Order: sequence, then C-alpha cells, then structure tokens
Amino acid sequence: MNDVEFSIFRNENYIDLNMYQCGREKCKPGHIFGPAARNHYLFHYVLEGRGTLMASGVSEMTNTFEISPGQGFLLYPGQISTYIADARDPWTYCWIEFDGLQVKEALDRTLMTMDNPVYRCHTPQQREVMKQEMLYMISHMKEPTLHLIGHLYLFLSALVESTRWWNPHAGGSPGKPPGWQITTSRKPSPSSNRTTPGIFPLRTSPRPWALTGGTSESSSSAPPASRPSSF
Repeated sequence: MNDVEFSIFRNENYIDLNMYQCGREKCKPGHIFGPAARNHYLFHYVLEGRGTLMASGVSEMTNTFEISPGQGFLLYPGQISTYIADARDPWTYCWIEFDGLQVKEALDRTLMTMDNPVYRCHTPQQREVMKQEMLYMISHMKEPTLHLIGHLYLFLSALVESTRWWNPHAGGSPGKPPGWQITTSRKPSPSSNRTTPGIFPLRTSPRPWALTGGTSESSSSAPPASRPSSF
C-alpha cells in the first residue's frame, strides 16, 4: 500500500483563488494514475525519485516527459494525463489542486503550458518557498480557512516567481518578461534634471525558447469521499 496523506478543502466561497485538495505520496515502483482529467489546475512537485508524465497537449496529441527531483508538472483543467512512478527509483511528490479568477493570468507569466507542463525553476530560493508552503498546507489543513487561503497565495506567488517567463538570452531579467529592457529617459522637471527609469518593449518573438522536453489524489469532480477509489 502506498504511503499517502491527503485532504479535501470543502470551502468554495473564494472565487479569486481557491484550493480543492492537497496531499503527499511516496509511491511504490511502477505506481500509475490515469488516464484522468481534472476540473481545475493540479500541480505536482517531486520531492525525490523519478517518474514519467504523459499528457495531452493543445492539439490533443500525447506528449511524454521524464520528471526528476526538484521538478514538477502542472495539469490544466480538462487536460488528460497519466503518470507513472519509476520502477527503480519511484517518486515521492506533493500536490495541490487549485483554481480561481486570478490563476490563469498568474500562470501565463510562467514557462509552463499545456504542451510543456513541466516545472523547471531558475530561482532555487523561490522554489524552496513554494515547496515549504505546499508541505505546510498539507500538514495544517485543520487551520482556519482564511489562514490556508493566505498560504495558498504565498504558494502561487512562489510558483510564478520561481519559473517566471524569462529568457536570459533575450536580455531583460527574471523580474521582467522576455523582450523588455530597462532604459533611461530624461523627463524635464522645473526643480531638477533627475533621470527617470522607464521600461520599453523590444521586438522579439513571444516565447521562442519554450522548453520541450499515477497519482493518488482524489477527483474534485466527484462527490468527496473518505478516501479516493484509486491510488
């Protein structure tokens, strides 16, 4: 039997950002989940071990990805996926299912897409914050609702900041989208001649550097149960 813990978040009153479930599992070799699809966003972060993700893309073709420790994957609403623990080094991962009016805009700032759902960070400090927020929520699901929603915002912020849409070869910086650069423009002032920084777009193609490359959580589309029917 797999070593697993999970909780279902039963409050759906938060429309900007809401959580539906979260958990952690140490999978047995070859453990498989799927094929399945979700009604909301589902993010997995691999704590240790390895596994394989097979997920449908925008064209509905199935893409296959090998996932390593420190990586993860984001599944989009309606995206069909299957994931399998490695036979020799099975993964241990944590997951969280979430959604809300602010989520799509936030995730659009990252490198992850339906065709490339693999989480690869370029800011280890923010990745650590994200991981700790996930583990905190998993182990504190009896805390007040607002307390948990606050940590959910911290998780989403760290997720976005650790894999923000940024190409180091196109100029710019992790804090600005690719194709933008800091320049200096001089604005006349009656009291001083100070230089004011401005941000101006460069002509670059959008996201030309996009990377290519079975869990046990319960289904939020089904009525909550004391335990999922498939792990």
